[in-house]
Amino acid sequence: SGSTGTPKGVEISHLSVVNLLSSMAKEPGFDDKGVLLAVTTTMFDISVLEMFLPLIQGGRTVIAAHEDVLDGFKLVKRLNKGDVTHMQATPTLWRMVLEAGFAPAPGFTMLAGGEPLPADLAEKLTAGGATLWNVYGPTETTIWSAISRIAPGDAVTIGHPIDNTVLHVLSPQ
Repeated sequence: SGSTGTPKGVEISHLSVVNLLSSMAKEPGFDDKGVLLAVTTTMFDISVLEMFLPLIQGGRTVIAAHEDVLDGFKLVKRLNKGDVTHMQATPTLWRMVLEAGFAPAPGFTMLAGGEPLPADLAEKLTAGGATLWNVYGPTETTIWSAISRIAPGDAVTIGHPIDNTVLHVLSPQ
């Protein structure tokens, strides 16, 4: 667990995983021409999307070398090869690659999840015309429950529920 450091397991049905993957294929979108750069260790739930979304859509997963993910400059060099169309990462990792000189361009799709997305970071990520999606959800809901496209100048929200999901707002807080 990222919050406690103690390993945990969550029992999830195959149908829940299929629902997440089919929803992500539609929004933000991924097809047989997509290439997703996997930067997450298989110990984290988000790796399920990195491995299986391209598989079910006929696209490709490129697995980033562990040392590249730890070094922003190496990761930028990998991204700058120009073959990657999608990447999901935490806002912390997105900030690291920006600070190492990455300039997301039109045609590149970014997913930010796992921690709150700061508005200043969202502005920097979308400045060059790339597409940014904020994704939210605890592991217990099969990785993500909500998604929001963030355009330049937009407020950062968790957005709307993914397919076959309902969000309940209990109070203004």
